[in-house]
Amino acid sequence: MILKKPFLSVTPSLDGDVLARVARATDWLSVPQIHALLPERSDEGIRKTLTRLVQHGLLLEKVFGRSRVFSLNRDHLLASAVVEIAEAQECFLDRLVQRCASWDSPPVFAALFGSAARGEMTPESDIDLFIVEPINADDDTFSEQVDVLCAEASRWTGNDVQALVIPEKSLTGAKDLEPVLSDIEREGLFFVGARRDFSSSIEHR
Repeated sequence: MILKKPFLSVTPSLDGDVLARVARATDWLSVPQIHALLPERSDEGIRKTLTRLVQHGLLLEKVFGRSRVFSLNRDHLLASAVVEIAEAQECFLDRLVQRCASWDSPPVFAALFGSAARGEMTPESDIDLFIVEPINADDDTFSEQVDVLCAEASRWTGNDVQALVIPEKSLTGAKDLEPVLSDIEREGLFFVGARRDFSSSIEHR
């Protein structure tokens, strides 16, 4: 799947793109506002999609001034499913947090990096995890838990999931030695530990 575009796993149509934007909105959206969020889509296509989704009851429509505005009908039987799909990436990260928190020795830092973090995935993309093993961890146990996590994450998404594991003792001052750490510092989605603390760790010797 593509974490940033989860509706593509369900439907390749414009319906999924529109639902994703409306489901995440906190206010009513006009056609121009939705078009601004989907610049690659045609205005006519968006209007037809909105009309169809209103007919099915998934969207609510009202007139605001001279504009028609739309919102997700959160009382619809399918609304919770729509929201869950729209928030798939957040759900994925939440599951990773929960799994790591249950380990005997939780990671010092953990982050999503690579194409998944940059929003450049294709359906065939791997999902890359960065994990820092704490000093007090048993190597074999920690390695086994990482393997289990990757296998679980692969089942959750359908993508191959790989982990780059670095010992905590090798992290200090390693920014200049490991270029990938600079990439992770800049674009990683941290789900264990804070980016600022990671930045401090890899810069100080």
